[in-house]
Amino acid sequence: MDYTDLNGDTRVERYQVSADSNVADTASHHLVLFVAQPYPNHNGGLVMFGPDGMLYIGMGDGGSGGDPQNRAQNPDSLLGKLLRIDVDGGDPYVNPPNNPYAGGGGRGEIWAIGLRNPWRFAFLRSHCWPALHRGRGTERMGRSGRRAQDPGRLELRLADHGGRALL
Repeated sequence: MDYTDLNGDTRVERYQVSADSNVADTASHHLVLFVAQPYPNHNGGLVMFGPDGMLYIGMGDGGSGGDPQNRAQNPDSLLGKLLRIDVDGGDPYVNPPNNPYAGGGGRGEIWAIGLRNPWRFAFLRSHCWPALHRGRGTERMGRSGRRAQDPGRLELRLADHGGRALL
């Protein structure tokens, strides 16, 4: 589960199901990831397991107009990114060794940088890459920006999606 807490920060948490498989067992609460948010908007939101078994997390750039601290372009910040983690390989998670910055130069959780607010995404059928495509079909990433002309384009692992340039 991914949500914004009462302080405005992002939490990704894991729960077990209760005896009723439609209800989470609140006593099983386990924090997977905490990300402090500087502003109350552009916090992302979707978490989804990919076909590769990894957990993908859309993280907005932290908000305010124009990403003033340029977080989407900073590889040491989790804001403005699509994250990819392995929640089965460690507690609370490990960074997959084939993530772009797993070997250094940035946070190992990062799969893609330069995103404004990736609040929705889907997977291409033939790849394990979350994608946005301006054409028809279901391979899309929803994002919000200030300009109606924000371009749609195929977005793949290690791609830089422009950050402030798309605002």
